[in-house]
Amino acid sequence: STRCGLCSRTGVPDPFASHINNFRASDDYARILQTNSPSTPRFPKYILRMTSKEKCGAVIALHREGVPNSEIAKRLRTPRSTAYDAIKRFRQLGDCKDRPKTGLPVSAARLWARQAIENRISRNSQRSVRKVASDLGLSEKTVRRVVKEDLNLRPFKIQKVHFLDESMKLKQLQKVRKMRHLAAAGRHRRVFFTDEKVF
Repeated sequence: STRCGLCSRTGVPDPFASHINNFRASDDYARILQTNSPSTPRFPKYILRMTSKEKCGAVIALHREGVPNSEIAKRLRTPRSTAYDAIKRFRQLGDCKDRPKTGLPVSAARLWARQAIENRISRNSQRSVRKVASDLGLSEKTVRRVVKEDLNLRPFKIQKVHFLDESMKLKQLQKVRKMRHLAAAGRHRRVFFTDEKVF
């Protein structure tokens, strides 16, 4: 139990003490305190690999040092609203955990569907969503939602194009060279284009 530096309560366990201490003990902490602009060439790489809890602990640590919220956002390369929300959540809840969400949690059936769909797509990436839904006995809408929201995948349809052999490519090259020759001589200005049929 420690004294909470934000709400001035005593005997309140600090759930982010380890994150704050690890952040302070890192070599990047002193450089972050001295950083005045996020465009510093040698900006600490530690910030780029911090998790959300570590970043929240960094916000709280800098706030306890008296650094303004706008300056915290600049030094940590994070939106200003993130710094405000982290401090506000810490004052209200005593930690940076997410607030209870509304609605039903993800069911076991959704988790099973996600694993089954992922296995089928990994075995055959060209399998259609309609076929996967038919094989698993699920609705097509459910499968599309799992693919888009849970697996973060997007459909890609291979487009069929006209086949060009070597003779076709050679003819195209000859025509392009002839058009360039006409344009270089200025004769392209005397070409008449029409959409009427010439008899």
